[in-house]
Amino acid sequence: MLPCPLQIWTEFESNGIKNIRGRDIYTLRPAVESEEDLRLMFNILRAILLDERRPNSLHLNHALRSLFTICHQNGWLDLAKEVWRDEAVAAFFAKNPSKGRMLYYAAHLYDSGEYAEVAAEPAFDDVPIMFTAKMAALYRIGTAEAFEKATRLQRRRAAVLDKCVISVVGCLYP
Repeated sequence: MLPCPLQIWTEFESNGIKNIRGRDIYTLRPAVESEEDLRLMFNILRAILLDERRPNSLHLNHALRSLFTICHQNGWLDLAKEVWRDEAVAAFFAKNPSKGRMLYYAAHLYDSGEYAEVAAEPAFDDVPIMFTAKMAALYRIGTAEAFEKATRLQRRRAAVLDKCVISVVGCLYP
């Protein structure tokens, strides 16, 4: 095991991810002091995600969530967007969905005034909790087009909820 972040970073620069485990990446979080440190953490995480011989682990999920949290806390929106749009990360998200990661990213976008991006993000469409984030973003945009989109979104959600109620009632009273 690589006991400290400096050893992990040195190992990565010397030998790649050969001797780095998924849980090692999570230990880097306390050592992140700059955007450059976080970018290095992301590079290690990305290399692990791209290694097909490694199984996905809970540590990778926590490391990604930490990455978005650190970006939000420090206002590093460009890095958060880069991570969100990365192909290896997107593939991991597809196999390991997490509302928490979405909320951290959406909150960062929203707090940074990126309302159009929150409203347009397709990954948020099928997650019920993200409905509120999209509606808030559309409200903040405040245009007639945003109002129309919010209305369509609300109608679509109401239709889904109606189907759920009908399904439940149908099960209870066949």
